[in-house]
Amino acid sequence: MMKFKRIPFLLLFIFVAGHFWGTDLPERHPLDQSESRTLVLDNGLRVILVSDPTLNISAASMAVDVGSYSDPDDAAGLAHFLEHMLFLGTAKYPDEGEYKEYLSQNGGYSNAYTAGDHTNYHFEVFPIAFEGALDRFAQFFIAPLFTPEFTEREMNAVQSEHSKNLEDDGWRRYMLFRSLTDPDHPENHFGTGDLETLKNVSQEQLIDFYRRYYSANQMALSLVSTQNLDQLEEWARDYLADVTNHGREELRYPETFFPDRSAVRIVKMKAIGDQRQLNIYFNTPGKRADWDAKSAEIIGSLIGYEGKGSLLAQLKEENLAT
Repeated sequence: MMKFKRIPFLLLFIFVAGHFWGTDLPERHPLDQSESRTLVLDNGLRVILVSDPTLNISAASMAVDVGSYSDPDDAAGLAHFLEHMLFLGTAKYPDEGEYKEYLSQNGGYSNAYTAGDHTNYHFEVFPIAFEGALDRFAQFFIAPLFTPEFTEREMNAVQSEHSKNLEDDGWRRYMLFRSLTDPDHPENHFGTGDLETLKNVSQEQLIDFYRRYYSANQMALSLVSTQNLDQLEEWARDYLADVTNHGREELRYPETFFPDRSAVRIVKMKAIGDQRQLNIYFNTPGKRADWDAKSAEIIGSLIGYEGKGSLLAQLKEENLAT
């Protein structure tokens, strides 16, 4: 999780029957000194910049529009494995530990994750070292080496993650959920992978996956720093201009995870830890096109509210929740 100081937001939910809030609300909090800018580079890479002089750390994040849903049938976990391999040296910085060492020496940290429909790479570092870190980071998406000698090591790292997850109730619950989804939906899939599913992955298959899906027009970069917006834009153009645009189309997946049935399905899982939870899943229409309406976030906030008159308050009163 990012540790940089976050920009303050004021979130108001106001329900006034028959009335609408006027246009005199401030667009930003009076203490907010941040500025932002969005742009699209010539190669199609989308960029959002945030400058804030009050920050004590700088950070960057690259989202790539491909994840484990696109794994080949015979190589479950390939997208996750590729995520690991991008950290292990580039043509410009061939030393596989150079990126991590640079961040460490400048108060920094990096990580990544592979979701079903996207992969995200991110780092944070002291502002004075932000340009150098961005240069090294950008090379992941320009000229990674995919050094064969590290292939087995990183396969073992993926296996280690999988072994750890076997004893984690959150992961066990997630895999149970995946097993119940529509068999024809890519969610019904072993996304993290292990040695067994990756043992036959060739160097050519790994590189082909990278070249096929890592296209600038389906990637988005965010930069947050104390630097002014003009400087951040200059760095984005200088260091990310060479990310290749393969002209790939946006990946799309079926909206419905569960086959329609006229009955509630109840599944019980025996937890390893001492916990009692109820998780309810249901299909909803795709909401990405209406991202600015924040429909899911509003509904989640209403259901998740814990104050007087809330669902949780009522359950507590009936001794059904803690």
